[in-house]
Amino acid sequence: MPDQIKFNGIIDQTIVGNFLFAPRLALFTDEHFHGQKIFEAQAYTDEPSITIVNPKLYTPTNLVFNVNPQDIMDSKLIRTDAASLRDAIIALKYPKNK
Repeated sequence: MPDQIKFNGIIDQTIVGNFLFAPRLALFTDEHFHGQKIFEAQAYTDEPSITIVNPKLYTPTNLVFNVNPQDIMDSKLIRTDAASLRDAIIALKYPKNK
């Protein structure tokens, strides 16, 4: 069963509505950047989500995250809380037993 990570645009620790983006996440099967798989949001929206199929296959050690593909070309500075993103991937990889 696929798992999802939901994203929000945040400015000054407040979720911002109407900020449309489509994140892209590259995950790797090990800490040496082998086995790359790209996961992308399906549409530009203010609450995009990425479906991670088989999250247990990927390491949370190395990841690459882009808000939008054109951000790299436009040289925009995009900040993300990498620790929170890493923790979300760990939570998918090692779900707590209920």
